[in-house]
Parts: sequence; structure tokens; C-alpha cells
Amino acid sequence: MKRTNTALVVSSVAWLLLLLLYGHLHFKHDCNTNANATGNEGRSLIVKRGHLQNRSCPNDPKHKGYPCRDTNCTASFPPPVQRLRTIIQSQEPITPEHRELIDNLANQTNTRVNLIFVTAASANHYNESQGLLKDLHEKVFPFLKTRTKLTFKLVYYDLGLSKPQQALLRKHAKFEVIRFPFERLPVVFKNLKTCIWKPLLVKAHLKHSDVTFWMDASMRFKDGNLTAILQQVNSIGLLISRTFWMLPAHVAQPMLDYFRVKPCLLSPFYEMAGGFIVFKNELLVQRAIVDSWVACAFSPNCLCPGKDCIKLFGGCYNENKTYSKCHRFDQSAMAVILASLFDWRATNFIPSRLLIDFRRGEKIMYLPTRL
Repeated sequence: MKRTNTALVVSSVAWLLLLLLYGHLHFKHDCNTNANATGNEGRSLIVKRGHLQNRSCPNDPKHKGYPCRDTNCTASFPPPVQRLRTIIQSQEPITPEHRELIDNLANQTNTRVNLIFVTAASANHYNESQGLLKDLHEKVFPFLKTRTKLTFKLVYYDLGLSKPQQALLRKHAKFEVIRFPFERLPVVFKNLKTCIWKPLLVKAHLKHSDVTFWMDASMRFKDGNLTAILQQVNSIGLLISRTFWMLPAHVAQPMLDYFRVKPCLLSPFYEMAGGFIVFKNELLVQRAIVDSWVACAFSPNCLCPGKDCIKLFGGCYNENKTYSKCHRFDQSAMAVILASLFDWRATNFIPSRLLIDFRRGEKIMYLPTRL
């Protein structure tokens, strides 16, 4: 009886989300933003040029690793309802204790706002993150204060800062600093390089804002004007950047099996990047995208598969393989979820012009260095 009830719940949720999914796939949106400065923009989803490759895959191994159409592929995207059911049913249950932990992360901030900016750093990325803080304080936040009526806040997660770094942040930073509770989670969450903790942070804060920005420590804003970003997110629900590599080349086979997708079907897609993602607080984004991302993080067969998954990161430039050369953890999962749900239309989540940059390894002394 328990299984039957669960199946009924999944079916009901799937049908409800299907209505939203069809809205994203087929209909123009006319969503009003909460910002006077962002405006609104109706948009129909089509395949964006430049974000999907239709050329046939070359035989030359030197060119392997870039998006192309696998002419030997017999797989195809199933109908939307089947896709949605597959994604929902792939979500393995999360314990009540872990759900409560996620809720409590955001409850520490205790304030609802229009925009939440979330980032995180460990001790070795502390100075790198100061470049992001500088851009937020000197570019983004002044724009929001002077050009919009939006409320906003910044939340910074401590993933293992040193005690002096913690003290400096708490004294000089004008934002909330929250220690991530690794001790209350499975030991796999201590693998910082996998970013397995990232989906939990987005899940925690998304329901407390209209729009949630995830930003890696190395991310930089070229401009503080967020108008274009907010227009896109309010129109279609999500914004994400991409790399130049083929998506399934950087996804481990266990994750492909978990989401029940063939790698050749994803070969025309570019790999999506996890360093900057913007989410709208709506049911489809919450239930089908973010919840699937979180469930993947907790599954032993998805985001960090195997006992020593960090070794999967190596081999990305192996010319002897086409698929599953390496694994990119959180961003692999997000890309597979989006492609599986939205097929070629997932290219719409990638903006034509991205007003951000990544400067990995750049260390900036922005906050005071003395208590």
C-alpha cells in the first residue's frame, strides 16, 4: 500500500509539473518581474544558435571532446510527460533529518527578500572570493539600491575557513556568514572539489526569495546592471553559462544510468558550467530541477558515484574516448537534468551575452586584514 500511495503522489506531482513544463516548452511567457527596472519580456523557447551543434562527429580523435551529432545514435527524447516522470521518479528519498537540515540553513537568515546571492569558500579560496565580494559591493549592490526597489542580501557559506578568516569576515563583512554543517551529513559531502554541497545551498534559499543567484568564489561581474539577467530568469526560470566541451564527455556513466539517458543523445550539447546559475522561485524549477539536483547529491550513484569519485575528475582530455572521459559532478548533474527535461530547448537557459567572468586563482585583498 505504501508503494501505491507513493506512486499516486509522484503521478499527481508529475501531471501538475507537466502543465508548467508545456508552458516552458511551447508557450510565450509574459511574466512580470518584481523589479521596476527589469521590465518584462515575452519569449518563446526555440533552439538557440551557437549553443547546440548539428555537425556530424568527426573520426579524427584530435577533434573528439567537442559537441557534435553522433550519426550512430538511435536514442531519441521521449514525450514531455515521460521525461518528467523519469526525472521525478529518479529522485531517491531524502531522510527527514537531512530535509530538516536543509531547511535550517536558510532559517538562520530569517528574512525573505527579492534576490538572494549565495556563495561559499574554504580557506584556500578565501582571497579568491574577495574579488567577488568587491564586485558585489561596488557594482551590483549600488545598481540595485539606486535603480530598483528590490530587496536583496548576500549569504556566504564557510566551507572550512581558518579561524582568523572567520573572525575577519564576521567583523568586517556586511553579510551573513553561515558555517556549513558537514558533521551532520554523509562523509562524501566533505569532498569539497565535487561541489556536492552546492545543490543543498540553492535548495535551502530558493524558497526564501524570488530569485536566487549561485556564484562560485572565482566569479566576477563585468557590470553591476542585472537587468538582462533578471529579464531572462523571470521569463523562463533559469540562467546558466556553458563551456566549449561536449556534455556527455564529462559525465560519468553511473550518472547517465541514474537519469536513464544515453550519452549519444546528449552529444550535440555543450557542457554547462556550474560557477554561475540563477534560479527563479517557481514550482517547476523547485520540484523538477533543484529537487532532482539535491536527490542526485544524496544518491551514491549520481553526483559522486563510487567510493573514490574524486578520481573521476581526471581524464577530461583523453583523446581515446568520446563519452564519460571524466566527471564534473554538480555541473554534470545540472546539465543532464536540463537536457533531459527540455531537450534542445535547454539551450535557451544559456544567455546570448553573459555579463560575468571567471578568474580562477585570482586573489584580491578587499576586506581589512586586521581585526
